[in-house]
Amino acid sequence: MKNRIIFLTTICFALLLALQSNWSLADKTVAAKQDVHYFKLDTEVHFGMSGFVKRVIQKAKNENAAAIIIGIDTFGGRVDSALEIIEHINAAQDLPVYAYIEDKAWSAGALLALGCKAIYMKSGSSIGSATPVSAGGGQAKTEALGEKYISAIRAKFRSVAEKNGYPPNLAAAMVDKDLEVWQVSVNDQTKYLTQDEIDLAKKEKKEVSIGPKVTAKGKLLNLTAQQSLAYGLSQAMIENKEALLQALEMPQATIVVQERNWTEFVAGFLTSSMISGLLMMIGLIALYTEISNPGFGWAGIVGITALGLLFWGKYIVNLAEMTEFMIFAVGIILLLVEIFVIPGFGITGIAGIAFMCIGLYLAFVPFVIPKYPWDFTLFTRTLVLMFVSILTSITGFLILLHFLPSLPGLNRLVLTREQRQEDGFSVATESTTALIGSVGKATTTLRPVGKGQFGQKLLDVVAESGFIEKDTSITIIDVTGNRILVRPS
Repeated sequence: MKNRIIFLTTICFALLLALQSNWSLADKTVAAKQDVHYFKLDTEVHFGMSGFVKRVIQKAKNENAAAIIIGIDTFGGRVDSALEIIEHINAAQDLPVYAYIEDKAWSAGALLALGCKAIYMKSGSSIGSATPVSAGGGQAKTEALGEKYISAIRAKFRSVAEKNGYPPNLAAAMVDKDLEVWQVSVNDQTKYLTQDEIDLAKKEKKEVSIGPKVTAKGKLLNLTAQQSLAYGLSQAMIENKEALLQALEMPQATIVVQERNWTEFVAGFLTSSMISGLLMMIGLIALYTEISNPGFGWAGIVGITALGLLFWGKYIVNLAEMTEFMIFAVGIILLLVEIFVIPGFGITGIAGIAFMCIGLYLAFVPFVIPKYPWDFTLFTRTLVLMFVSILTSITGFLILLHFLPSLPGLNRLVLTREQRQEDGFSVATESTTALIGSVGKATTTLRPVGKGQFGQKLLDVVAESGFIEKDTSITIIDVTGNRILVRPS
């Protein structure tokens, strides 16, 4: 009897613990569900922004947040980056994402707002003015592009607006200054139609009542907060985030502000066009210097660090993965094999250079083959950047070799003073200077250093310029200390 009482008591106690645990989990779930994650996009829309948004959305999903609010205050930027951000927003699925325009949502910023479930605007804010610009993005260049480019962006604005229930013609009018839109009542429903759509509605015998013109020919659509509300583009005018929670019917929710972490800040700096090009040039100059000198020293460390920072920054912003880095690394390995192992310069060296260029190219663009007009623009800019960087690297390498002896701290890498015998250096003797004019044969490929056979003597020699193939007849033209300079006979 006693054992039975103990057994029943134990069972009851276990059930109480289980129920308490479930209640605690339920309470935590409810509490978590009251969290609304907020982050602000207040800079030019760029590649680094996409990685930040992806991380924040994933974190909100993992923490079972009730919603996400994106504070928008931007002049615009890259359309492709905005589209990538919208893909992350769509991936949130059941987690609603709302746009809160705090000042301006222009160009790519307007596209971001249209990609959200609902738009709320602060009084005095505006949305629109999506002038297509070159792939340099944002403020970098402001020249208007061709009809093909405008047509592609207009289609993107329209499709994003349709997907989220916004008037598609209003979205298209933000891009196309030649698009005229009227507010029209069709069968007692307010719509925003072009002249062709109005004519079609009349042809279909619908009750059509034409109201005021919303957009004038020759001007891009830019709507104030009041106009956006009147045209059904936004849900309400909201003055602060707390009032927005009231509008979302979540007055008890806690706003959790998400900020970019230090890696995202650094990656954004490293992936800017100027810094990326500079890192590429420094890395290539250092690699040229390292390959041209025996052993492994400061040049190799600088080169690896610069290119490592380049690829790391691209990796953080989701432009590059390990694949791009491995392709570039394979290129370096092939080039080293060509220089130090295989005589001459052939398919291995060409393949190495090709792999390095492919790895760099893939790290700079979010695609393999360009598809949209802005992709082709970015493709062209990337090729130009790579060409200029490589050309500048070669020029910089030659300049470095010329001025290295006079650079403080670096002049120790080269000979800058006379090497005297009393200081412990070996100097040219009569026997070595007598070698000038001797003809022999290269027993190794001179890259530019190697060995040459002169009668019974096997000497360390240096090619005057370029590489000299093995078994080539060579002539000694100068002897300085232990440095024996040769050229093909």
